[in-house]
Amino acid sequence: MKSKGKLANTLFFLSLLCIFVVCSVLVVSYQIGGYHRILTENERIQNECLVSSYLRNQVRFHDEEGKVNVETINGVDVLALHQDKTTSYLYVYDGALKEFYTTKDNPVILEDGEDLFNVEDMHIKQDNEQLEITLTQDNHVQTVVISLQCKGGDEDA
Repeated sequence: MKSKGKLANTLFFLSLLCIFVVCSVLVVSYQIGGYHRILTENERIQNECLVSSYLRNQVRFHDEEGKVNVETINGVDVLALHQDKTTSYLYVYDGALKEFYTTKDNPVILEDGEDLFNVEDMHIKQDNEQLEITLTQDNHVQTVVISLQCKGGDEDA
């Protein structure tokens, strides 16, 4: 009789241990999924910040009177950043933010730009004193507003 009681206690203990192990595995797998979602979201936010910081830095570097322009080339919004003899064009083409660096006399070939970041779409508006750049990245829309210090084309600047 005592052996049946010990066997029942042992089976009960083993069944509780198995339930504990199964629940622990379920909790850990759930937490791994949550951790993966957090990492993915942080990477998306970091990429968005990286793209907007890159655009801000490029505009700040070229921010002189008449050196920052918005153009449309083959139906694509292009941010043209002029220096003395060269121009750098920033635009979105084939799902990537691209940069095409050339001298002023050469034509712009959108396909030949260097891929910088994965960006789905970019629209640029320019007022006298600011640029408004709307980026679509991973189906998330972000608007970057950059104030131009040299008042983009005003003669009083």
